[in-house]
Amino acid sequence: MNRKDYTQKWKKNNREKVLKSNRAWRQKNKEKLKQIYKDWRDKNKEKIKEYRKRYKELHPEKMKKSRKKYKLLHPDKVKESSKKYKLLHPRPKKERIIKEPKKRIKGKKIRFEIFMRDNFTCQYCGRRVPEVILEIDHIKPQSKFSEIRLKKDNFTTACRDCNRGKGDIILQEFN
Repeated sequence: MNRKDYTQKWKKNNREKVLKSNRAWRQKNKEKLKQIYKDWRDKNKEKIKEYRKRYKELHPEKMKKSRKKYKLLHPDKVKESSKKYKLLHPRPKKERIIKEPKKRIKGKKIRFEIFMRDNFTCQYCGRRVPEVILEIDHIKPQSKFSEIRLKKDNFTTACRDCNRGKGDIILQEFN
């Protein structure tokens, strides 16, 4: 067994001791380590720049995430110049198309007014309240005429069977 194999075996068996001794040495020699890292960075500036450039090209989304994370964790370290730049050159906001939610006929008052107007009878078959369940129906279907779907003139009283049977057919076509 050569010396290299022996040291590796010893490190495996005494892992905790090695880690503790490494930590202790780092604590004692903090300033020395800082100087070593600084010298290394100064010596290899061009290599580091090249590496970062290559990494940005290969992983642009990771770079964005890491920058955002850094800015969130260290807001005090964000340069004033970048803050000023953002103020002077704001990003144009994307226009979002906001769809209006479908409005339903709310309130029993409106429903009751339509039932009263139509005398509580189905306008298609003529049956009255006790024998059928009445519903509000769109004369011109809301799927084809969305702009007038909430106007009272477009509502009529219909029994459940007629309303389901009519579907999205226009009144003139139904008769």
